[in-house]
Amino acid sequence: MTVYEANRKIKEIENELKYLYDAKTLAFESTQPKAMKPAEVSVQSSHKMQVYTKLDYSIDEIEPRIKYLENRLDGLKEFVNNYYKILKEYDPISQKIIQLREEHNLTWDKISAATNYSEKQCRRKYEQYKKVA
Repeated sequence: MTVYEANRKIKEIENELKYLYDAKTLAFESTQPKAMKPAEVSVQSSHKMQVYTKLDYSIDEIEPRIKYLENRLDGLKEFVNNYYKILKEYDPISQKIIQLREEHNLTWDKISAATNYSEKQCRRKYEQYKKVA
């Protein structure tokens, strides 16, 4: 997995967690005294009035998913942090090559043009990084 892919996955997980936190709050609030019942929650769409009679998830279904996603998110963030620690060990040009490939997912010809090194030199420096990482 590249850092580019890890960052995309982090964003996806954060979006899903936000949705689940909102669903959890709604599920919790619907159980409180004087709370609005889910059947009373209505949304106007087009010309019809839709009434929701059931929540998408119950709290029991939400909690395990949230825990799983939080653990996955922690693992991905640790992966990205380790990447930056390893990156500091390389010379500036190697760092640039690795960053362009890992973070921006650029092709070798674009990396070559950005660094003024041949594609072969760029690949060699990147392969040295991959052997260690």
